Amino acid sequence: MAVYSIDVVAQLCGVNPVTLRSWQRHGLLNPRRDEGGQRTYTDGDIARAHMILHWVSRGVPLTQMRAVLSGDARQVSQGWQAQQEALLYHLEKHQTAKLRHLVWRYGREVPAENLVNDILRPLRLFLGASRRPALMQQCAMLDVAVIEYASFSMNGARKRAGAPVLLLAWQMKDNLELWLEAMRLVSEGLRVELLPYALAEPELERYEHVEQFFVWSDKPLDAVRQAQYNGWLEQGMAVTLVGGAANTVWLAPANSSVNGPLPTADSVLPEGNDDELADLSASG
Repeated sequence: MAVYSIDVVAQLCGVNPVTLRSWQRHGLLNPRRDEGGQRTYTDGDIARAHMILHWVSRGVPLTQMRAVLSGDARQVSQGWQAQQEALLYHLEKHQTAKLRHLVWRYGREVPAENLVNDILRPLRLFLGASRRPALMQQCAMLDVAVIEYASFSMNGARKRAGAPVLLLAWQMKDNLELWLEAMRLVSEGLRVELLPYALAEPELERYEHVEQFFVWSDKPLDAVRQAQYNGWLEQGMAVTLVGGAANTVWLAPANSSVNGPLPTADSVLPEGNDDELADLSASG
């Protein structure tokens, strides 16, 4: 019978190892331990993990997951409103410690793609829509918690083997988008280094030990940036656009006057405690 390590299963499911450990804490997975004490998973465990992921990605809380998996739940809550309202409650009460623990809890329990796109981004849009001082203050509180979690995640990812990737921006209205993107890239198993401010003329050539570059731009590239981007590719550098420009960049093939689209990244976590937070960077 084939067995798999936690890192392999995380890669197969598209989640972080810490997410698998969180699902185990909720009694949803029961991996065995090898002689060295490391978790091992079977094909059945992987199939169950995919089933959990199916429901989690639809907003079903882990507290309801056992009933869902056993077929006993007649009615379960789906969507992300409950998670958004829980965060909003702590924001309105200015309970910064509880807010931080809840962000970190969702970081453990929820796939990064859903955490970023279905919970955090919509909530920040709501808080920033009216420009009311009270809501803007709450948005700032949320941003601090997000940055703390993203920083911790990136620090834990540095323990992984392999060369780092660099995330930076050409132009952006909201600097927190880079931190959200960093969370997403870390969940893909990458060692992310981040430059948190927009740079008009980034010099990627200076980063000799970086494996890949992710360059954020809110809007389509102008002629100057397009030429610089093409130049990086002609030098053989691995540069991927993220953000609004990801689906709009074009490259003229060599010896041709016809433009063609380039492949891009978009086209191609109850309160925790200190032990649980430390588990984010633990292995096995």
